[in-house]
Amino acid sequence: ASSASSTGRLPCTRWIRESVAILGASRSGQAGAGVPQLAALIRNSTEVFDRILVDPEDTEYLLSALNDWLVDPVTEADITGSWAGVRPLLEGVRSARTADLSRRHTVVRSSSGLVSILGGKLTTYRLMAEDTVDEVAKVLDKKRTQCVTANLAIDELAPPTAAWAVDHEQAITVADVLERRCPTTLYDRARALVEAPQVADVLGAKLGWTETQRAEQLRAFEQSAGMT
Repeated sequence: ASSASSTGRLPCTRWIRESVAILGASRSGQAGAGVPQLAALIRNSTEVFDRILVDPEDTEYLLSALNDWLVDPVTEADITGSWAGVRPLLEGVRSARTADLSRRHTVVRSSSGLVSILGGKLTTYRLMAEDTVDEVAKVLDKKRTQCVTANLAIDELAPPTAAWAVDHEQAITVADVLERRCPTTLYDRARALVEAPQVADVLGAKLGWTETQRAEQLRAFEQSAGMT
């Protein structure tokens, strides 16, 4: 069985000098963390499931809790983007609180051979993928090769990724690349807006877009990313 919890994240422009901050939120007892990663601040907040977005109240709440632990406070001006989502949790204990449920994942195979993965979280996505592919290899009776993704750097620049995304990952829109194949829109919406025309050029050349189609794609991306 599975349950779910929500999570909200706020990327920031500057690097936090403190190596890591772990804190308990004063208003609800929820746990959060701020870490310097790619010059971004990532904060989690669970147990809130009535809406799936980072609204102004959430932003104020997250910054307030974090700044209690920082010498140099983070402000809204430092935030470059925001996102919220829902993650599935495996039910392993008798509790109504999702904080008591495991963030681990499990891979299962049905009697028909369908491979599914349950649970997990964003920070372990590579291990989740490796475990799933290993199980698929068993189903297909394929020899498992050594997984290299643990040491493989991720290209965060969208234009170089666009061609690969079209050829190998079924990307057909600008949003596919900037929102779903690269984390650009999540971490820095302003940068995503700058890179969008370059991504559109790559996709247009590969997919045979007209100038009208290219312009429509850019408008659709701007609306999707909340930039218009």
